[in-house]
Amino acid sequence: MNSWIELSINLPSEGADSIQLFLEPLASNGCFSLNNPSSPEKSLICAYFSNMSDAEKARKQIYRQLKDQRKRSTYTFRYRTRLKKIEKPDYFFNWQKYFKPINIGKKITICPTWIEHEPPKGRTLLKIDPGMAFGTGLSFTTRYCLDQICRIATDKTNDFLDLGCGTGILSATAKILGIQTVTAVDNDPEAIEATWKNLKLNDLEYGCSVIHSNIEELTLNKQFSLVAANLQLGIIKQNKAQIDKLVQINGCLLVSGVLWAQKDKLLDLYKEWTLINIKHERKKEWAGFCLRKNPAEKQI
Repeated sequence: MNSWIELSINLPSEGADSIQLFLEPLASNGCFSLNNPSSPEKSLICAYFSNMSDAEKARKQIYRQLKDQRKRSTYTFRYRTRLKKIEKPDYFFNWQKYFKPINIGKKITICPTWIEHEPPKGRTLLKIDPGMAFGTGLSFTTRYCLDQICRIATDKTNDFLDLGCGTGILSATAKILGIQTVTAVDNDPEAIEATWKNLKLNDLEYGCSVIHSNIEELTLNKQFSLVAANLQLGIIKQNKAQIDKLVQINGCLLVSGVLWAQKDKLLDLYKEWTLINIKHERKKEWAGFCLRKNPAEKQI
């Protein structure tokens, strides 16, 4: 098939991330969002489908989601959706131009493969090909995990587990920062392919394992000093016991992909971890958490 169906949604930027997260598993051919440069308070989300039937079903689900979101919002907002038939190449080149180099921490610059870029002195260039199914760039949920990995990774951080690895950005960053053993897990075969591709692209595959598996079926006979779970709260709650077993004592768990409104629910799940210090951040409706399992120190 040489054409796809595009579902586009114009809405306020404050609600865009949650709608994109809702759409991603529905969009068989990918989903991305971007801000309007002239009106940063507005966003455009585009999702792509192989046929009109699937696109119309997704549109109905999005209507219900937007209606519910508007009820919960502290302000009134408007949104507009549109379905149209497009040629496949248009999607790739449409969002490619919005993915720009970005500095992470003090040591890394992430850059898409189609841009020639010389990083600032002292920084390592991490080349990333996001493929057709992983969006335009770095959302807050990914960026939070990246910033925390840069903050936490030291000589004492021996291994890293990336649950829901996507393009492998977190795994590649961990390797560049000197973490010797990295394990990346995803239940999407396209994510597994993209992660391997990006690790090899940067000569980082040595010491890395990439596993195609659901969390509940994951069998790893070890624990990790640093675990990133860039996952929705429902998935974390459903697999909490399994995730807990993978974090070693005094190890850190990074949780992202959780809405700020769900903060208390997330923290309630981890009360028994005797959390002395919880480092969390908020951006619009999203939250990111850095949790330490049974910490012996008061700071991380």
